[in-house]
Amino acid sequence: MTRTAACVDGDSWHKNVSANPLTKDAYLDFGVYQEGGVVYLYVRNASTGDLDLFTAPVDELAELEREGVALSARSDVGSEALNYPDVVALGPDRYRLYVVDETTGDLRYATASSPEGPWTLQSSVAFTGSPDDVQILYEPTTERPFKLFYNDDAPRLAVSKDGREFEPAPESPLLDHGFDGSRIKDQDLVRADGRYVMYYVNGYNGTLGMAVSEDLSNWTDHGAPVVRHPLAYEEAQIHTPRFLGAPVNGTWYLFYGAADERTWYERQIEDENVHESVAYATSESLYAPTENASFANGVSNNDC
Repeated sequence: MTRTAACVDGDSWHKNVSANPLTKDAYLDFGVYQEGGVVYLYVRNASTGDLDLFTAPVDELAELEREGVALSARSDVGSEALNYPDVVALGPDRYRLYVVDETTGDLRYATASSPEGPWTLQSSVAFTGSPDDVQILYEPTTERPFKLFYNDDAPRLAVSKDGREFEPAPESPLLDHGFDGSRIKDQDLVRADGRYVMYYVNGYNGTLGMAVSEDLSNWTDHGAPVVRHPLAYEEAQIHTPRFLGAPVNGTWYLFYGAADERTWYERQIEDENVHESVAYATSESLYAPTENASFANGVSNNDC
C-alpha cells in the first residue's frame, strides 16, 4: 500500500441545505440512491430505529418528502435499530438493501423489485469484519462484483461473488490514516473515469478528505480537506459522506450528515437534543478543492 500527495484541479463543491432540514436527536445514518431522476434517501429514525424513506426529483431536492418506513427495525428485522443502509441495483427489478442490525451486529440484506420497496428480509451475510461505515459497490463485469467497504480503525475491503459471503481482500486496509495523520472514518467510494474515488471523514474534526486509486491498492491522497469545517450547515461538523453513484446531467451530488458545532464526544455525553441534518453539495468535478468553496442555501423536510 502506497500513499502520495495529490495535486488536483476542479470546481469547488457548492453546498445546498434545506430551509427545513432533516433533524435528529442522535447520530444520523443514511444512504442515498438515484434512478430515473429520483433521489431515494434512506434515513435511520432516531426514535424508532427504522429506516424512513424520503424521495425527491434530483433537480428539486427542496421538495424532499417522507414516503414512510422502508424497513422496520422491530417488526421486519427484530432489531433495536438499523444502521448504514445502502441500496444496490443488480438489474431490472432487482434491488438489495443492505443494513447492519444494531442488536446483533450482523450485516443483513432485503430484496425488492423497486427502490421504494416493499422490502423482503433475507438471511444474514457471511462477513467477519467490523460492521461499521458499511458500503457496497457492485461492479458486475469483475470476477468478484460485490465489494464491501467497511471501517475497522481504517477503511477496509471484503469481496464476494454473490453478495452473500464476503472474504477480506488483499488490498485491505485501503488507507491507514487521513491527510494529516488522523484516523479515517465514514468513508464512501465511487467509481469514475476508471478510478476509485474515496471521500472520508478525517478524524473527528468535521472535515472531508479525498484519495484516488486505480487498483484499490495504491492511493493518491489529496493531502488537504476537500470539504472543511465550518463550511457546512449551520457551522456544523460533517460526517457520513454519501455519493450518488453517477453524475446527473454532468453534476455530482455529495450528501453528508451535518451536526452542530460540538465535538462528537461532547454530543454523546450531554443530555440534550442534538440537531443533525442531511445536507448536500454539488460539483462538476469529483476532484474539487474547496479552500474557497462557495456554499449557498437548499434540501427540505420535516423532523422525523
